[in-house]
Parts: sequence; C-alpha cells; structure tokens
Amino acid sequence: MPTEQIHDRRATDLTRNAKVVIAVVKDPYSTSGGHIAVTRSVRDDPLADMLSRRVIDQALFEAGRTWQRYHELTTIGPISAIDPSKEAVDGGRMPDPITDKQIDAFREIAAADKMLGQGGAILVRNLLSDGMTVGQICAAHKCVTARQQTFMSQRIRECLNDLARHFGYAG
Repeated sequence: MPTEQIHDRRATDLTRNAKVVIAVVKDPYSTSGGHIAVTRSVRDDPLADMLSRRVIDQALFEAGRTWQRYHELTTIGPISAIDPSKEAVDGGRMPDPITDKQIDAFREIAAADKMLGQGGAILVRNLLSDGMTVGQICAAHKCVTARQQTFMSQRIRECLNDLARHFGYAG
C-alpha cells in the first residue's frame, strides 16, 4: 500500500507575535483525498490552542466547535444600527423571522447550560464565545494561586468533557 504524500504549504513569513501550529488537513484541491501540512494560527482561538498543546482531545474540541456553531446561530441576525441623523422613511423591510435552525440552536444551548450549571455555562461562554484563554479566565475569576489556576483549568476541561457527552462525542 503506497504511503500518501503530504504537501507542505506552510507559511514561513510570520510576525513576531504569531502563535501558530502545524496542522495536517485534507487538501481541498486533491481529487484523491490527499492531505497537506498547513500553518494554522491559534492566537485568537483558545480551543484550537488547547487541542494543539494536547490539553484536550479531539472529542472535546469537536464538542466545543458544536457549541460554538449553536451559539453563532443564536446571535440574532442582520440588525443594523439606526442612524438618528438621517431622515426617517417609510418602507423599511421587516426583519427576517427566526428560523427553525435558530430555534433548535436556542434549545441546544439552553439544554447545555442546564446540564453544565450556572458556573460551568459561564466558563464555557468565557472560553468559546468570548475567546478568553484559560489564563484570562483565571484572571477574570480572580484565581491568583497556582492551586486555584489548576482547579480552573481542570474545571474548564471537565465542562468540555460534559459537552462532549451531551453532544455525543464521548461516552
């Protein structure tokens, strides 16, 4: 059985504050299902950063991404700001109604929040919605000692594990 060739398309011109990892992903241009090595930024993606450092496994990562997709659907759509300096006119269009997908997403987030409890739901939102790192979450929750920070890190992984079971990624 021949081994699959992995093409290297990694960026080499990076800024000093870049936080990147090498990931192997499916090649979107391959007709035979090949893979390529890519440089992936994890600076603004704490979940991907945790996966790249093997703090969490693939099941916890997928559960976090599922929660993020549901959360994205629950952010109500195209509401633009009203400019009071402009003259009011009739004929503005009605906002789009809430879709069935959005209703389902609200239910999924509510079920996940109930399962996690108030404290767990806040931690999940900090990580997955607000994009806070574990260190930033620790600072926001006034965890100053190493013991408190370790507990917070374990609690966040526990919440992701609960989400993985809830969404069917773990047993």
